[in-house]
Amino acid sequence: MVTLGTLTAGRGLGLLITQSRNLSMPDEMRFGAYCVFDLIPIPIIILAVVVIAGYVILQWTAWGRQIYAMGNDPEAAKKAGLNTGRLMASVYIVSGFCASLAMVVAISQQGSISASFGEGVEFRAIAASVLGGTSLFGGVGAVFPGTLIGTMLVQMISTGMVYLQVDLYLQDMISPLVIFFAVFVDAQRMNLIKRLERRNIRVEKTVAQVPVAKKIRAVI
Repeated sequence: MVTLGTLTAGRGLGLLITQSRNLSMPDEMRFGAYCVFDLIPIPIIILAVVVIAGYVILQWTAWGRQIYAMGNDPEAAKKAGLNTGRLMASVYIVSGFCASLAMVVAISQQGSISASFGEGVEFRAIAASVLGGTSLFGGVGAVFPGTLIGTMLVQMISTGMVYLQVDLYLQDMISPLVIFFAVFVDAQRMNLIKRLERRNIRVEKTVAQVPVAKKIRAVI
């Protein structure tokens, strides 16, 4: 509710500032249309830097492992001595920074901004993450290659609908459908994992309850 409330308040602030008018960006803000050595677009370089940084942090640092632990089981992470409150705050700060960076890159490509700028992007971001293997239940996911592939799939779907000349009003229904399908598959996967874990626990308990003599005879 706090997230949705902040989103609504931010859009209201955007309407107040722009008065529903399009605002043109200065030439210094249009770096998204330029290429390095006339070959690689600047947004691609920024994307590569963010993906590499996210992969290294999550896979090779103690902070990244702590984030996974907190996402998998917050109570267990807290009992293990992790400061889950500080970890959660740091995740929100990094997420907000990445969202701001994405906004700056998008504005640099578009060259102008309006009150409706960025509407529905949050749904595509969720769809890209879940399609890339990130679990909405926490503790599972990777920036590379998972989320990167999910982002490419979502963008391919959007671009494909434009090329196929799909009705504009139907295009807004695709992302929610993709999210619903991805959440359904993710929920089924997590239920299967939990059932397998319970089955393994029962098997281990049963083996532990067998007398030692019977175990020896079984081995012989």
